[in-house]
Amino acid sequence: MIYDKHGQEQLPISIENGLGSKGRLKILRAMTRNPHDSFTRYQLQQSTRLNATGVKADLNTLIRVGWVKEYPFEPRKYQIELENPIVSQIVEFFKHIGYI
Repeated sequence: MIYDKHGQEQLPISIENGLGSKGRLKILRAMTRNPHDSFTRYQLQQSTRLNATGVKADLNTLIRVGWVKEYPFEPRKYQIELENPIVSQIVEFFKHIGYI
């Protein structure tokens, strides 16, 4: 197990933060449909029908928990982090339940 500086287990916190909103689920769904592609915030806005502020905030959370990586291009691009074991399990779960 991995614990934070306050002794709390990190895995549940990561999962709760990563899956904690409808917007993040929509972004993860859009990215897992084409997991080897990278996306601009605008592309994610269009495919998820979320507003710009929501996409930016949700992406920041997904980056912070290590589920999405950010590329420093202009415009910035984002890609699902398939090497993260939690993300791999989420992708399999999404496939299993027919979400993607």
